Amino acid sequence: MATKLVAAQALSLGLTAEQVVCHGLPIRPSFGAPRQASKVEIRSKLGLDTDAATVMLVGGGEGMGKLQETAEALARTYVWPESSFIFM
Repeated sequence: MATKLVAAQALSLGLTAEQVVCHGLPIRPSFGAPRQASKVEIRSKLGLDTDAATVMLVGGGEGMGKLQETAEALARTYVWPESSFIFM
C-alpha cells in the first residue's frame, strides 16, 4: 500500500511515529452504499451503451500524470465501439 511506503519514508527521514498518520483516500460514504438502480439503468440515464465495457478516466485537481498517453493506451487496448469511454 502506497501510504505505508510513504509513512516508512517519512519515519526514515526523521519524523516520529506520533507525527505520521496513514489515511485512505477520502470518499463520500454514499459511494459505498448499495445502488438504487441497476448498472443498465444508470448507463442508460447517462446515455452510455448498456452492453459495452465502460472506462472512466479522471484527472484530479493535482493531475494524474500522463493523461494523454494513458488515454491513447486505453484506446489501443479497448475496441471502439464495443467500449464506452468517459474522460473527465
